[in-house]
Amino acid sequence: MLKISCIAEFIPSPKNYPENTFRPTNRMIMVNEQILEHEFNTNNLNIVKCETCMECRILVNVKEDQSIYTCKKCRNRKDPRYFLRNNLHPVWYEMDIDGKYAKDLDGNRIPHFDRPIELMRLSTAEQLLI
Repeated sequence: MLKISCIAEFIPSPKNYPENTFRPTNRMIMVNEQILEHEFNTNNLNIVKCETCMECRILVNVKEDQSIYTCKKCRNRKDPRYFLRNNLHPVWYEMDIDGKYAKDLDGNRIPHFDRPIELMRLSTAEQLLI
């Protein structure tokens, strides 16, 4: 028995088939049900990224309004700056015109997780040197 809740067409009772028509076997019915269940499950998977550790996870049940996701490990750690303080992310920090680190309202350096434009323009040889 399928564990999904969606409208689907199933094979009607064999009593409803005329005598000379092809009737699906039990094996064919089971295969169709398994394919339907697999497609239903894969269509309902959601990929979310933890805002603290930046790791992606595949979740089945995600609320529509949940735009900021924090994984269970990061919630248990209760330190949102753990990865930045321990230098566990490949980041660069914003600099101001004077060459000093730009700070946010809390006095922390402002991290950027994207690649700077200067590094995207490097040739392969230059990237290997770095």
